[in-house]
Parts: sequence; C-alpha cells; structure tokens
Amino acid sequence: VALNPPTSGLVADPSVIQVGNEYLMFYKYASSPFVPPSEHEIYLATSADGIAWSQHAQNRFIGNGSVPGAVYYNDIIYVYHSGLTHKPGAPPADMGVAISQDNGVTVTLSTINIQGKTAPGAVDPAAVVISLKQ
Repeated sequence: VALNPPTSGLVADPSVIQVGNEYLMFYKYASSPFVPPSEHEIYLATSADGIAWSQHAQNRFIGNGSVPGAVYYNDIIYVYHSGLTHKPGAPPADMGVAISQDNGVTVTLSTINIQGKTAPGAVDPAAVVISLKQ
C-alpha cells in the first residue's frame, strides 16, 4: 500500500475502520524515524477496497499524536492516540482522542488524563468495540 505523506518520512501504525462503503485509515506520520513523539502527526487516508488508498480530500491532517487506534460506534468515529497535547502551552495528556460525527470531514480534539495512575504517560491505545448479539 503506497501512501503519500506531506513530505518524505515515516508512515506507520495504521488503524482501519469501515464506514458505509468506504474504508478509513488513520496513521502516524513523522518526518523521520528519529523525531520525538511530540512531533508525530495523525493523518487520514480513504479507500473503496482496502487496498488502494488516497489522502482524505477535506481533512487529511487530524492532529498531533502517535499510534492511532480508531473505532466507529453509534455513527461516531473515535481516534484514540498516545498522549500529546493539542493546545500550545497545555500540559501533556496521557492520551488524546479525535472525534468525528461526519465520517472524518471534521474532528474535535480532546486530551485524556487517566486519574490515579502511578506513572505518567500512556502509549499505544488499542480501541475495541464489542457488540453482544442475543
């Protein structure tokens, strides 16, 4: 699968969901494999078949973050990622979440801090939706 990030660099950690007849891939981009996580960014690519991908036409840059994990639940996309702040000067968060109610056209960014943790930071969220059928 060939994706074209903004410039040469690292493309990694894809998380793919299906929304209707379209696949959405949220992935990490870094200008090189050696930049710190604070410089990682999350982008969005789309596909009709899950094989050939192109950048999302309206909102390909999601925000700063690393290792996205996406779920689609109740017609809302949630993209959890390792903790980086979205606002200049704000303290770092344990995790972040990008929320879209219009299939990725627009997103709202929020930070997540886990209360009562014994160590700072959280890495590599693995978002899962479980549906029990009776």
